[in-house]
Amino acid sequence: MLMINSYKISLAAGVLAACIFLASCGGGGGSSNGGNTTASPGAAGLTSCGANNALFSVSPIALNQVRGWEPLGHMGPPGHTFPTDHQYLYIINPASTSTTPTPPPVTIPVLAPGDLRVTELRRSTYGASGLTDYTIYFQPCAEVAGWFGHVSTLTGPLASLTGNINQRCNTYQPTPGITVTQCQSDPLMVDIKAGIQIGTVGGGGSLALDWALQDKRITPLHFAAPARFLNGSNGFDTLHTVPASDYFTASLFPQIQARIGRFTGIDLRTIAPIGGTVAMDVDNTARGYWFNPSQPYPPESSHAALATDYITPDKLQVFSVGVSQTNIGSFYKTFTPQTTGPVNRAFESITPSAQIYCYDTNSSPNYILLQLLDAATLKVEGRNDAPNCNTALPYGFTGNGVTYKR
Repeated sequence: MLMINSYKISLAAGVLAACIFLASCGGGGGSSNGGNTTASPGAAGLTSCGANNALFSVSPIALNQVRGWEPLGHMGPPGHTFPTDHQYLYIINPASTSTTPTPPPVTIPVLAPGDLRVTELRRSTYGASGLTDYTIYFQPCAEVAGWFGHVSTLTGPLASLTGNINQRCNTYQPTPGITVTQCQSDPLMVDIKAGIQIGTVGGGGSLALDWALQDKRITPLHFAAPARFLNGSNGFDTLHTVPASDYFTASLFPQIQARIGRFTGIDLRTIAPIGGTVAMDVDNTARGYWFNPSQPYPPESSHAALATDYITPDKLQVFSVGVSQTNIGSFYKTFTPQTTGPVNRAFESITPSAQIYCYDTNSSPNYILLQLLDAATLKVEGRNDAPNCNTALPYGFTGNGVTYKR
């Protein structure tokens, strides 16, 4: 294990673009960690977190450089078919005035948000372009671990370690047509004080910094099939996903909470938990995570999520469906849920029955059919043979319907 303790310094003062629209590629942890949603295994010798949640005292990107701080739970199929287990810190881009993000030319420092131990580094190379970025794995204390993804360059105490990122290289496709080669470092023990620059973001690369955090002190989040999410070690896994925005000191916490919303910085989340969540399953209903039994997981690209919107979970629900709908392709559709009737029915009010429900979408697919066959079996089909649910009567599936399992 490489040990570098000389940086106990006091505080002194896209092919890639296709991934970067959502600030990440891949499932769960995205391209940042090769589809493995766990944080790096815990480093020995760290002190206990105790009951302390005020672990961070510095925003990793200066708040005046943050355009929008997105909560957990954003979806963007097929790469992020499931609600994302990390928050996005979108940076201000003076080259873009529209509401559509574009890779910013500016280069913005990434700072250690608290006293950290960096435990691992990873480098991702995207397709034949050779474009690269980095993931920094760290722990502020023994029971909490996290990572920063889509770091453009490593700086300061980490700059000299790029040559060590040459272990356990593998190539995978987090999204069909996008190939990523990722290499890891050996385990590290690099102690860094809050506020020290450890990297950059932007510079024509990522639109945002990904930030995942897991806390094994919390009660595990509820999933209908929890075994599918026990994807870590030492208690760090998706069941212990928490919003990093909740872990700041009292002086900084309200400033950050007031920024949680869409990447535009305009639409804010006002529904608790403000930092978002990945817990979507409601047992014995249609709401939650669904898996195509004919396809592997990870990645997420062949599966489906029937979830709440990550900004307005009280007003909108979402179909996030990967490439399993071969006649349609992946799609992301929102609707205003209804508590009665067969059209646009709220997912959590659908229980197993012979009833087929229909959802209007206003664009391809023009409508979506859904039936919950039993507590663990769901059938979904996107259709374009009629303009809406009213003209699609009577509802029935074709051979293109896909059956998913919990």
